[in-house]
Amino acid sequence: MSVMALVLILPILGLYIDRVWKKITSSNQAQEASTGLKVVRASEFILESENGKPRAGLSAFEDGAALFLIDENGKTRVALAINGQRTGLVLSDENGKLRVGLSVSETGSSLGLCDENGKVIWSAPK
Repeated sequence: MSVMALVLILPILGLYIDRVWKKITSSNQAQEASTGLKVVRASEFILESENGKPRAGLSAFEDGAALFLIDENGKTRVALAINGQRTGLVLSDENGKLRVGLSVSETGSSLGLCDENGKVIWSAPK
């Protein structure tokens, strides 16, 4: 997979990050349900710290799912997602900038490293 393919796949993962982050930050009410069952079903889970800040999210969508880990400053640092036949892992720095991207699709896999501005500085395959 080329750098161009990596550049095309990583924004899709970014859309998931953006979609979930907007849900997390706009959610003002926690919905609670107690059924006594050992299975909990939901389309989204948000884990909060003791002071109520979002620290992780797990979301399911029509065509995939995503897991997000958020640092103490509210920046998404780790994102793992699946979208149809594509899967991806994104690691971001303390500023929320993409630094490492790994993607796998039916056509191959790719790994990219980015600088502090999010510009691809190394990728495989080339």
